Amino acid sequence: MQRFRQKTSSEEINQALSEKLGLSLDFLKILNFRGLNGEAEIQKFLSPSLSDMQNPAEIDGMTQAVKIIKKAVEDKKRILIFGDYDCDGVCATAILTDYFSSIGAQALFFIPDRNRDGYGISHKTLDKVLEREIPELVITVDCGISSADEIERLKSLGAQVIVTDHHEPQDKLPDCTLVDPKIAKRGFYEYCGAGVALKLVEALTDREFILRYLDIAAVATIADIVPLYGENRIIAYHGLKLMNKKMRKGVFMLLNQKTCDSYDVMFRLSPAINAAGRLDDASPAVRLFLSDDHFELTGLTQKLNAQNAVRQRLCDDAVFGAKQKLQSVDFSQCRLIALYDARWEPGILGVAASRLVEEFRRPTILFSDKDGVLKGSARSIREINIFETLSRYAELFETFGGHAQAAGLSIKKEKFAEFYDAANKYLKENFADEVFKKVINYDLDLDLAGDLLPFARELEKLEPTGYGNPKPVFRVKSDGAEFKAMGAAHIKHSRRNLSVVGFSKADFALSAKCASEWETLLVRNLYQNAESAQLILRDIYISDAQNITDSDLTLASVHCLSHWGETPQNVAVVSKDQAAKFLQKPFGTLFIAFSKGGLALAQSVSKDLPVSAGNLCAPNPENQIALVPCQNFDFRFYNDLVLCDLPPDGYISLLLKNGKGLHILENAKKTFVPPVSQETLREIYKRLKTLAQKPFVMPSLDELLKKINQGVDFTAFELSAALQIFNELRLISKDNKGIIEVLNRKVELSQSATYRNIARLSAAGG
Repeated sequence: MQRFRQKTSSEEINQALSEKLGLSLDFLKILNFRGLNGEAEIQKFLSPSLSDMQNPAEIDGMTQAVKIIKKAVEDKKRILIFGDYDCDGVCATAILTDYFSSIGAQALFFIPDRNRDGYGISHKTLDKVLEREIPELVITVDCGISSADEIERLKSLGAQVIVTDHHEPQDKLPDCTLVDPKIAKRGFYEYCGAGVALKLVEALTDREFILRYLDIAAVATIADIVPLYGENRIIAYHGLKLMNKKMRKGVFMLLNQKTCDSYDVMFRLSPAINAAGRLDDASPAVRLFLSDDHFELTGLTQKLNAQNAVRQRLCDDAVFGAKQKLQSVDFSQCRLIALYDARWEPGILGVAASRLVEEFRRPTILFSDKDGVLKGSARSIREINIFETLSRYAELFETFGGHAQAAGLSIKKEKFAEFYDAANKYLKENFADEVFKKVINYDLDLDLAGDLLPFARELEKLEPTGYGNPKPVFRVKSDGAEFKAMGAAHIKHSRRNLSVVGFSKADFALSAKCASEWETLLVRNLYQNAESAQLILRDIYISDAQNITDSDLTLASVHCLSHWGETPQNVAVVSKDQAAKFLQKPFGTLFIAFSKGGLALAQSVSKDLPVSAGNLCAPNPENQIALVPCQNFDFRFYNDLVLCDLPPDGYISLLLKNGKGLHILENAKKTFVPPVSQETLREIYKRLKTLAQKPFVMPSLDELLKKINQGVDFTAFELSAALQIFNELRLISKDNKGIIEVLNRKVELSQSATYRNIARLSAAGG
């Protein structure tokens, strides 16, 4: 399978255009891949102008909505803004609330409680609203297009209704004034809910007036994952400029910084705003954008940050629980992940589903289960329109709405199996297996030896980036590179004027030693006023493992020695032909090797399998070879684990517990384990104890080896094994600041599983 696939364009790269615009040919290629070719088109994209925004009257229903609103304001009617509880709905509500306040209109807002009321306008939420008073004009933001029956009820009580929404319309539309650009899809129609609210205010006033709301609309546009091109790019570009020129007090207090880019919005600001609506009442979050009161904002930001921390924990719990359920799934038959649990918090299911989509490359729906009704959030991969897919089964749902990459729905539990079987079958029959495997669509190849700083600066012209205008992805072909540890989880490779950083990629260092292909991003790094180019490592795929040595593999497999157990009796030996039959299914088979001989044995079954060393080379259980799986490698989703080397018996027992089927490939040999003497362990312990007399944070293995190799040259394996043995015997401890303490305790070495395995295996010669 071709893992890297370069993007293509039908347009020829124009040298004259490059010189005229002052843009590199490589940058022009990236623009071409985004469908930007002509001079005027490129200039509009790189220098978005507010004058290029379309007339709001081009959106269906806008002219009628303006007439109704102006008349309601003139007649001093009671106006209710009915919002949604996510970041987009909060921002849209804030825009309209402030607008009506600025003109002295009688306007209140209502945002339903996700857990008690559910999404959008429902009869339950209407009961709450109508308990206070019957509004004379209801304006929905970011919802309403799928609430035809509820809107009829409002009308029957004498209220006028204007729906402003951006979700895909369904068969039955509300009988009222509809301002949803997705209905007719004329001109630009990819707004978020706050974008539609912004256009409504523009239609009521003028373009100059809406400048005060561009920052709020930009937050929603980036957060709601609508495509960042056309008018959305104009909103996001100028909104961020406005925010960085004069940031709202609440946003500053939440971020605790004076500048904000698209990354900050997506991963810091919007999650905190979303947390309010996911776990509690989102209404106070509206005040984040509207209030200047320091004491009010202090309480609000503290609450949002606390709720966001809870959201993250609940999301982690849901992902963990979902993976537990997925252990029993045969991924060769699974094309849709759909799971439910009564313990899952409904408000975090969309975020959790996104994480599972990223890992398993399948559309995912997670449901909460309450009183026999499953309420869920769906997310999808780029190749599959989840709204269109689910629309095929809309008659089975109690509620349903959404767009191409995300949807919300509810279904009675007794109908779940019928829905899942039908939808999974549809995806299996209509989408090729390759769709569910990771393919990296990259922009360009980069050379590590080149000067990448000018290009890194040029790439900043693409900002703000996000959905529809992603950061460019680059492939780097490497013949092997040494990465140094950077903290406990990160790695770094340094060259002149260039660094390559892998955040939370410590397990990728072994793969990087091989001839490999890297998936990277390129950024400009500024540290202590020094400017440099930096590649952000996202993934590594081995093309040839010849550079790696058996010593490297032995060192990387030290963690396998920490498991003690007797020889398992129920592991079948399989021939190459039998193992090859496992590969007739596209998912679920993992060959495991601990030496180059074991790798060659695996590749004698199939030369086409992707290979990783240490890390997991594909984010879902594709058929592959794992060379020395890292300590946290997750084997649970494979149908068949095939050992091409024989690790310690305790590790084999661990695989038996975690895998569905464990096999040994014929001719697999025992892995070699070098001896580590008691004298060596004593000497390493003494030297660690000397180091720990002063405050001592454990450095990388290479750095520690240099510190203790004074007069005696210990090997990296001896030191790594010693540290593992000392940890098992609790001779080393670490405080919450990472300071290492070497303890005085009398211990028996035989209490360490690692020591016993080394003693037994080295005595046996392997």
